[in-house]
Amino acid sequence: MANRERKTDFELLVDDVAGKHSKRMNAMLLAMEDEDFAVAYFKVLEYAKPKLQRQELNATVEVNKITIERVDIPLEEIIKD
Repeated sequence: MANRERKTDFELLVDDVAGKHSKRMNAMLLAMEDEDFAVAYFKVLEYAKPKLQRQELNATVEVNKITIERVDIPLEEIIKD
């Protein structure tokens, strides 16, 4: 049970990135030009929050075609007393 409660080195590093190193990282990101910022930001984001594993979806799409025909019927024929 003690092993399950203990954090891995990676989990400790992620905690540090989100915690004590976040102010420093934010300062570095603020000093960067736009293109450099975008590259660095997404690298840090990917490291701290990895993408979900991609999954291939196999699906069949069924299309139902509906045809609407307009028929002009005089109103007098519809309303008969």
